[in-house]
Amino acid sequence: PENPAPNDAITLTATIMNKGTDTISGDVEVAKESDLLGSSSFSNLTDSDSTDIAISLGTFSSGQHLLTVSLLVDGDADSTDNTADYSLSVRFTERVLTFNEFLYAPAAGTVEFIEFAVLSEDSIDLSGWGFSDSDTSNIRFFPAVTIQSGDLIVVSSDSSLLPVLPPEGILLVSEDGFPGLNNSGDEIYLFDPTETAIDSLSYTSDWGGESGYSLEKLLSYLDSPEPNNWAMSLDSVGTPGKVNSVTPPPVDAALIASSIIHFPENPAPNDAITLTATIMNKGTDTISGDVEVAKESDLLGSSSF
Repeated sequence: PENPAPNDAITLTATIMNKGTDTISGDVEVAKESDLLGSSSFSNLTDSDSTDIAISLGTFSSGQHLLTVSLLVDGDADSTDNTADYSLSVRFTERVLTFNEFLYAPAAGTVEFIEFAVLSEDSIDLSGWGFSDSDTSNIRFFPAVTIQSGDLIVVSSDSSLLPVLPPEGILLVSEDGFPGLNNSGDEIYLFDPTETAIDSLSYTSDWGGESGYSLEKLLSYLDSPEPNNWAMSLDSVGTPGKVNSVTPPPVDAALIASSIIHFPENPAPNDAITLTATIMNKGTDTISGDVEVAKESDLLGSSSF
C-alpha cells in the first residue's frame, strides 16, 4: 500500500526498459543492505520495449527502510542505470509515542511545553517526526535523536526548562520553533515520518491548566482526547521529565462505603444476612486481597478477591 502499516504485506513495482537492440531476459532483485528481500524474472523483452515488474517483499517494521533495486541482465553493455535506491516509509502504530503533559498558559518567566511518553518497546529514531497545533500545515520537526522505551521527551521553544528537568529528562528544542498554544483551547497533533497522526487531542480551558499549571495525564497509556484522563498538575511548575504528580500510586485500594448494603433489606432474627460492598483499585498495579466484616473484635465473615 502507499502508506503501509507494520503488518501490511508490501509489493514494490518498477518499470524496466530494453534500451538495446537484442531481446533480453533477466531478473529484478530488491535488497536491504545485504539481505535479499524478493525478486522477479522477466523474459523476451524486445528492443525499445518496457515492462512493469511487481515484487512481493513481505512485512516491515515501523520506520524508514532504504532498499536497493537491481536489474540483472547478462552482457549488459551499460549497467550504470541498473540500480536504484528506494526509501520505504512504514507508519507507526498509534500512541507508540503519546502526549503525557502540556502547559498552554505559562506563568510569567516560564514557557509553554509538551511532554511525550515513549510507550514503544523498541527505540525510535525521531528523524522526520513532528508536531503541530491546529495549523497542521505548519509542522515543527523534532531534532534527529533516538529515544528509548519509557523515556519522557519534553519539547519547548528554548532551553529555559533545563533547571527543572531531572538528570534523566530529555529536552528537545525544535529548530522550526514551537506553536503558540491558545489559552482558550487548541488542537495538538503528533506526526510520524509518513505524516500520519499518531496521537492528537483537542483541549479547552474547561480541562483546567490555567494560571501557569500544566495538564498531566493520569496514566500515560490512557487515550489523549478524553478530558477525564487529564488533571491539573499538583506542582506549580509542572513535572516535565518526571512522573506526573496526578499519577496514582502503584497500590491504592478503596472500599466504597456508600455502596455497602445487606440482604434481606429488613431481616428477622433468624434470617441469614449477606453484606455486599464495592471495592475499587485506584492504583496502577493489579491487586488481590480480602474484605472482612467484624463486630467489635469478632470476625463475622470475609471474602477474597
